[in-house]
Amino acid sequence: MIENAVEKLLSGIKVGEFEIYAEKYPGRFPNEALLEIFIEKGSLRDHLLYARVYFGRRYYSSWVEVSSINPTPNVGLLYFNSPVEDTLLELFASHLKPGEHIFVSYVEDLETKRALYFGAPAPTTRLGFKLFNLGFTWFKDWYFPEGFKEGGEKLQAEKPLNEEQRRVHLLNIRKELEEFLERGEITDRHLLGALKRGQMLLNSLNELI
Repeated sequence: MIENAVEKLLSGIKVGEFEIYAEKYPGRFPNEALLEIFIEKGSLRDHLLYARVYFGRRYYSSWVEVSSINPTPNVGLLYFNSPVEDTLLELFASHLKPGEHIFVSYVEDLETKRALYFGAPAPTTRLGFKLFNLGFTWFKDWYFPEGFKEGGEKLQAEKPLNEEQRRVHLLNIRKELEEFLERGEITDRHLLGALKRGQMLLNSLNELI
């Protein structure tokens, strides 16, 4: 349950020489909470990100939205591709159930942003690849929010409800990967990482499906 992830963050989590912990505020409506997550190292402390958590209600599924990420907090950390990022994503992923989803802002994540802009499939991007390996199999790129409550650009990833849906999602991802890799020679520097991850994913999907 996602409530357990919130409790762990309120208590604080050690990640190597850093500690990450949350302060909790009321959400916009019942069953929602806003967490401001901080990072500490010794006497240094800085804002790391916000996490909005919806705990679910009846037939409404739980979800998490990660936003306002500080990529270079003043504790001597580069957030993206760090153990701190991996710890937070793994924490939320492990407490989301089948059919539940996560939104992660990529406004400051320029590698993911550029790959999506140039047409890379979401699971081949820096962020999407991490989320796929955490069990998410359906993706949506919110690259053009249409109102004032959606926030900025973000990647949505959802866990499959069951094994049948997982297989359908994986087949769709494989089709998208094949089309991406069949473009011909890709030399754009923003897509080279996505190309490498795409080939790795395709090889693993051919064994899984």
